Amino acid sequence: MTEGVYSCMERITEIKKRFGLMNENAKTNQETEVSGSEGDLKRTFSEILSDRTGVSSSQQGNLSKGDIENLIEKISIKEGVSPSLVKAVVENESSYNTMAVSPKGAMGLMQLMPETAKELGVNDSFSAEENIEGGIKYLKGLLNKYQWDYKKALAAYNAGPKLVDSYNGVPPIKETADYVKRVLDSYRKEQESVEEE
Repeated sequence: MTEGVYSCMERITEIKKRFGLMNENAKTNQETEVSGSEGDLKRTFSEILSDRTGVSSSQQGNLSKGDIENLIEKISIKEGVSPSLVKAVVENESSYNTMAVSPKGAMGLMQLMPETAKELGVNDSFSAEENIEGGIKYLKGLLNKYQWDYKKALAAYNAGPKLVDSYNGVPPIKETADYVKRVLDSYRKEQESVEEE
């Protein structure tokens, strides 16, 4: 069990180093702590992970789905984007996991690539609020670009605007077509549940 915890922590550190998310002090502390100590065995996984990554416990996934949905509602309404659409994107991008990292390096709830996050002013992609704010701004920009055509905007969110522009619609890429369908299905279900309340 302990080996698994250390393996996970080392992987998180590797990702943070790769994307420049650690300062030099954190790197030095990380290198001296990786060997572990007897005291680590008496502490919770959450405490160890927080020490090792510098990420607060609220950012490690301690936020409930309800907490995240409340953030989505608040920020979506402020930005003028359908909360149901944003929830559908979050569900399909990260399954509400604030610490999600894709094989390509996209991070957090709305799976922002490091360069995109930087352009959107997101300093910590694992912060639920920052990630949602940045993701909604990006999604809103795509919705505006494509005159609120959800299919085109979602395809661009997944595959990038250049591909959508070159095909003047959803590009013939199975992953993107499947993504658009899944998000729209989730969106419709979310809309139905809102209407029932």
